[in-house]
Amino acid sequence: MLTPYSYTLFVDPSGNNSIAVIGDYTKPWQTINAAINYAGTSSQPTGGYTVHIFRGNYTATQSVTYATDKSISLFFEPNTNLDVTLGSVGYWFNHDGGTASVNISGSGKSINYISSNFGVFKVGASGQASAYNLALNIHDIRISSSNASNFTGTGNGVVIASQKSSLNIDNSIISLTTPTFNGIYQNVIWFTQGYLSTLDTTIEMSSSTAQPSYPSAGTTHGWLIYENNLVTGTSDVGRIRLQNTYLSQYGTGGGGAIYSSGQGYPTYTQSIFLANVYFQCVGKQHTVYAYPKQDSVYIGGSVVSGGPSPDSLWSSGYGAWQNPAPAVGLAIYNVGNSNMPRPY
Repeated sequence: MLTPYSYTLFVDPSGNNSIAVIGDYTKPWQTINAAINYAGTSSQPTGGYTVHIFRGNYTATQSVTYATDKSISLFFEPNTNLDVTLGSVGYWFNHDGGTASVNISGSGKSINYISSNFGVFKVGASGQASAYNLALNIHDIRISSSNASNFTGTGNGVVIASQKSSLNIDNSIISLTTPTFNGIYQNVIWFTQGYLSTLDTTIEMSSSTAQPSYPSAGTTHGWLIYENNLVTGTSDVGRIRLQNTYLSQYGTGGGGAIYSSGQGYPTYTQSIFLANVYFQCVGKQHTVYAYPKQDSVYIGGSVVSGGPSPDSLWSSGYGAWQNPAPAVGLAIYNVGNSNMPRPY
């Protein structure tokens, strides 16, 4: 007979990984990693297991990997935090892809956090049938990294990496702090052939890298959001949607807010939707936004930039969306090749 908690694993700082039982909150696991690993090796229920993490502070020194086609939900009670210290570059939570969802929920971005010395999440795979099949959903929590040397596959430093997946972030803070120049790219969010949606969210980076006057191929540079290859699928899909979102790049290093490489650009129209978005880039000169000239940007609501004067326009077929003008503290974007407004 099923109970309300038949598919729930409980975690408590006073628990015991050896005698913990699924569905029994009186016999919780002691560590979050142990509960995730146990769920990943157990027979999967529809919708996957839920890991309920009782109040307390937790640590982890190893990464976890969840298998293809398996879903999982993690819920953090108020004032419940996880500090990850990995012994080598990588991500704390890895998912191999398939048809599944990974749901990370806290009780508030100011009272819950997951912090890692390297990367935090890496989901998806190049063999995904569709970016709609796998989703990473993050709600009401702070996700942060203190080191940008974790993405060894391309030399990039990333907090969240998503490949052929849908990344949805709501009422959260995603943060990267890079204390010293380390000769690599830095990105808070890196995604390829997928979708990104944010709502009521802050994405921020404190950078100390030595940045040239404008980013170019092969240079060290920091982006809050970096889109590598574009998604392929139906036309006008709205692959990037930012609503009520604050993008902040600060520190002594250079950096930009959003970058789309345009690689793999299809013949049909793709779209970027921005509504009530605030950019702040301070420190060295910054490129606020760069995207392929053939891309479509739709604005619904105000889009504002604050900070010093930006770099000069890019070459090589890219348009750079850059404001404010010198000596202007705030400027509302008014881009000629954008379509505004468009409700969504």
